[in-house]
Amino acid sequence: MENQKLATWRIPKLLWSLAFPAICAQIVTLLYNLVDRIYIGQMQDGAIAMAAIGICAPIVTVVTAFTGLFGRGGSPHAAIHMGRQDNRTAEKFLGNSLSMLLITSVLITVGVLALKSPILRIFGASDQTLPYADSYLTIYIVGTIFVQITVGMNYYITSQGFAKTAMITTMLGAVLNMALDPLFIFAMHMGVAGAALATVISQMASFVWVLLFLMGKKPTLRVRRENLRPDWKTLKQIIILGSAPFFMSASEGVLHVCFNRQVYTFGGDLAVGAMTILFSMFQFVLLPVEGVAQGSQPIIGYNYGSGAYHRVRAIIRLALTANSIFTVIVTAVVVLFPELFIRIFNSDP
Repeated sequence: MENQKLATWRIPKLLWSLAFPAICAQIVTLLYNLVDRIYIGQMQDGAIAMAAIGICAPIVTVVTAFTGLFGRGGSPHAAIHMGRQDNRTAEKFLGNSLSMLLITSVLITVGVLALKSPILRIFGASDQTLPYADSYLTIYIVGTIFVQITVGMNYYITSQGFAKTAMITTMLGAVLNMALDPLFIFAMHMGVAGAALATVISQMASFVWVLLFLMGKKPTLRVRRENLRPDWKTLKQIIILGSAPFFMSASEGVLHVCFNRQVYTFGGDLAVGAMTILFSMFQFVLLPVEGVAQGSQPIIGYNYGSGAYHRVRAIIRLALTANSIFTVIVTAVVVLFPELFIRIFNSDP
């Protein structure tokens, strides 16, 4: 079985086999937003449109935070129980995570649609950027359920050792998004609304792929109707473990709001657009770090559950070393050559 390699393969080979697809998946996930911003930055009114996307970014971050709460909060528990050969309990974590992602998706969608104008004003929208931000957010937020299920359930696919399948999940949506963006934005003259529509359609394709896989015969853990009923004991464990990644993502959204409001005071809409580019660069730099963390998680969980603590310590040491080396190198490159990254999004001096 696929998850048996978590207990038997050599640690460096195992981490590479899981981390590399996870890094690719992380990069492709960010492409949903980056490709939108790259195309939007090339529009005739690209500077204002870019600022509008930056104003919507904290909402996107909060949506993603809930995938961390229930996806990253539940999948390690599932891996631990798989290591104990208790797949029945592991599937209960999967089912409860799916239920909560569905519920929070509906609540977020309804809440944002009802309060979008006041929210955007609080987040720093001006009279000039509000129409763009409103147009983008109205369409994007409808796809909340697709991104929540896709990202949240993808953690469970990785936790079973199917890192390549998880990578295909996000690549499917990203490739479709890159194809649809120029069609909707430029050919059909939809502007930022076209970027949002392309993203939603792409996320829907990934959503279908994930559910078909988890309902099929290949994975060890599957979606079963009896596990979808919320169980408080299971949810408590998920929330306790998932609270850290949730608050890390949510706090990033809060920081983005604070930066947007502050730079608007001193530099107007153009400064907000510049801050959007800076946050895009920051997210891109962090992706490989997230990929290594995501790739090491199923190894740690499975071996912890089976009592192979020496393998747990070994994977933690290797992951820390790899991320430390990468962080030093990429920081030096960005500091020395910032303009190379900035010109990806906009060529305006």
